[in-house]
Amino acid sequence: MTLCNVEGPAFRIREKDEWQPFLQNTFGIFQNRKSFDVVLRFTPERSRWIKGEMWHEAQTEIVLDDGSLVRTIPASHEGEIMMEILKHGSHVEVLEPEWLKEKVIKEIEEAVTRYVKGEE
Repeated sequence: MTLCNVEGPAFRIREKDEWQPFLQNTFGIFQNRKSFDVVLRFTPERSRWIKGEMWHEAQTEIVLDDGSLVRTIPASHEGEIMMEILKHGSHVEVLEPEWLKEKVIKEIEEAVTRYVKGEE
């Protein structure tokens, strides 16, 4: 590799105002055209850690009387938000949207099957 040449146009770093609008209305970097709100309830034990985290600039939070935390965040692709939800295990519950809750339930059921029965 001694005779290397750059062919084609070089990568150009774009100005923030060119790419930022694509990320403003959604959690993470995975994108779909339609966004949706995700409402999560964290246990009191997990809430004390979650309260200090910024997942999205448009997130809202409500701390309930029992110390649990309800966080609402915009998303547009379920893949990234599901990974975030699943990493919190039994310390989080999806309240909305219902279809995402069902996907998380299915994923957890499949994981339990793998662990308990050793199935793939």
